[in-house]
Amino acid sequence: QDQLDWIEHYPATDLTLGLLNNKLRPESDGTTFVAATEADDGAALTMQVLKLLSGGEPVGFNDLRYWDPREGLYWFVNSGALAPYFAEGRHDSLRGSWSERQTYMYFREGGGTSSVVVRVPGVVTWARFSYRNNQIYLCAGRGVTDVPTEQQWRERSAKCSPDWPHWYLRLCGRVEEQLNTNHPMTVCGDYLAELKALAGEVGIPFECYDHRSPDEIERGAKL
Repeated sequence: QDQLDWIEHYPATDLTLGLLNNKLRPESDGTTFVAATEADDGAALTMQVLKLLSGGEPVGFNDLRYWDPREGLYWFVNSGALAPYFAEGRHDSLRGSWSERQTYMYFREGGGTSSVVVRVPGVVTWARFSYRNNQIYLCAGRGVTDVPTEQQWRERSAKCSPDWPHWYLRLCGRVEEQLNTNHPMTVCGDYLAELKALAGEVGIPFECYDHRSPDEIERGAKL
């Protein structure tokens, strides 16, 4: 879970969590195993739903780290637990992923990262089950992955944990003042309609923060 009650005594679990969320891993049966870090139950529920809607594809656990208004980019940079799949969108290779020892200042007992720079182009759906006034609700939206060059990634990550996974997204709506968590989950593809239908079926509120479509974002529309 990588919170203080764990990492003061044991190595961080990010490498394990990243590999569990990947189809290709030691002793794998070809399926992903949802595992959310930081004991975030709302994240785990969201990841399982996105996994099922996408036909078993890996789901990204993220931290909403930074909004770049000049570039119109959201930086999703978590503590080191993103599936290697997201490096190139492949289930037959770990190429493009790497592991580093977690920062000693915080992770005294060690543990490795499962790190990638996400370079899978196309539409992404983010979602999150959360709570407001003691009621569960589902919020979601879409975006497009911004695939950085090696130089762009080095310049960006130099300011923000280069040893951790980085996913740069042009979202279809502003979310930083809407979410009541810094953990939005992501999956490749457009599943917004399915998520809305699911919320209606189980009788919980659904919120979408999109103001643009993915096509408009890909054509250069600004938020």
